[in-house]
Amino acid sequence: MIDYKRRLYYEDMNIGDEWTSPSVTITETHIVNFAGVTLDFSPVHMDREAASRGIYKDIIAHGLLVVSMSNGLCGDNPRMASIALLEANCKFLLPARINDTITVISRLTDKTLTQKGDKGIVTFDRSVMNQRGEKIVSIKIVAMVERRI
Repeated sequence: MIDYKRRLYYEDMNIGDEWTSPSVTITETHIVNFAGVTLDFSPVHMDREAASRGIYKDIIAHGLLVVSMSNGLCGDNPRMASIALLEANCKFLLPARINDTITVISRLTDKTLTQKGDKGIVTFDRSVMNQRGEKIVSIKIVAMVERRI
């Protein structure tokens, strides 16, 4: 059970700390709903017949859907005293398909104080993994977090 009152502050995190998220299985419903919200109806995501003739041989999930889902999975892993997302740099390595189950491994790679020293900046490397243990997306996240002071 998640303790929603417990949040990690800048001082609670150390470089090298690692968290593994829960998993979620990507469904056709996720893909269709994401297309409806983003208006990205590209055939590679929506047209099974057209996609079957392409390099992936079937429809694939939107890359940004996978990034969005990974962000949701990491909402409590770790649950930080977040102020703002400052940067998200994504590299798409492999396609995600319907029925792929994704899990995110987050590793803290850097932390610094802001110029005033009243907030912290933390950097995470996130690896979005599929059920076969393949890294499908690599994401660098930079966020501003609260300090305990």
